[in-house]
Amino acid sequence: MGLIRGGLTVIVSILIFILLLAGGLFLTLEKSLDHDIIEENILPEISRLLESEINISKTISQESPTIDRHCQNNTNYTFKNSEINATLSCEMLQNRTDSAADYLLQEEFEKAYYKEYSCEFIECLEEEPLVMISQHAQTNWRNLFLGSILISVILLAILLFLVEKKLNMPITTGIFLAITGLIVSKIGVFLGFIKKSFFVSESLGIDQINIVQDIMENLFQVVSTQAFGIGLWMIIIGVIILVFAIPLKIWMTGVGISEKFKSWFSKGEKKEETKPTEPRVQEKPSSTSKLF
Repeated sequence: MGLIRGGLTVIVSILIFILLLAGGLFLTLEKSLDHDIIEENILPEISRLLESEINISKTISQESPTIDRHCQNNTNYTFKNSEINATLSCEMLQNRTDSAADYLLQEEFEKAYYKEYSCEFIECLEEEPLVMISQHAQTNWRNLFLGSILISVILLAILLFLVEKKLNMPITTGIFLAITGLIVSKIGVFLGFIKKSFFVSESLGIDQINIVQDIMENLFQVVSTQAFGIGLWMIIIGVIILVFAIPLKIWMTGVGISEKFKSWFSKGEKKEETKPTEPRVQEKPSSTSKLF
């Protein structure tokens, strides 16, 4: 029975460690795909990809005569191109073509980021590269993070029943968090080796493949930055748990030893109190005393 319990304890501990590590990675990816972070760090490369697919600047130039005629009596112009579905002001289109292209690219980015995909994340990744920086991907990583944390809590509860020394649980949890946090913070080193090896669908052109690889390189840089921050927080939380758990363990161990000494001394005193006294032997009267 003791061997089975020990084996289960080891297995559950390993699973908790793996889930904490996976949770840190999932949280890193989820935070890296925040809309504002993507827009600030990766939007220029996304614009290049969208421009290569849709060629917004060329579309605006081709429709310039139509735009000029339409804008003589109207204030807005709606593109009827199958790849562009947007309405822009005539002032922007006539006076600031670059701004119009940037505006349309921003609109296309918003559509791509918030697009609802019917396929699974991995399946979509092969056919639609932009899914990797979409809200769909962020939701995918968030669900995986929450699932890993939920399973970790359940396994910690199971481990609490398996271990005999319950005070070791906080110490073990703190050590696991600190170690996994250290690994997560160094994820950038690992990403450095796979920047250019990311799989890209062969259906894309050479220019698009190069742009997707540039997007991945920028995304890896964002992930590395987020991973360092999240890993640092995991280390701090783990150290805080250890700072409280180790003194508590020492104090409780000292109290236990003190209680044992007290019990030993109290048992000794009880033995002395309950020790039977030897009966006194009455002296026989001497022959002299009998005479008197």
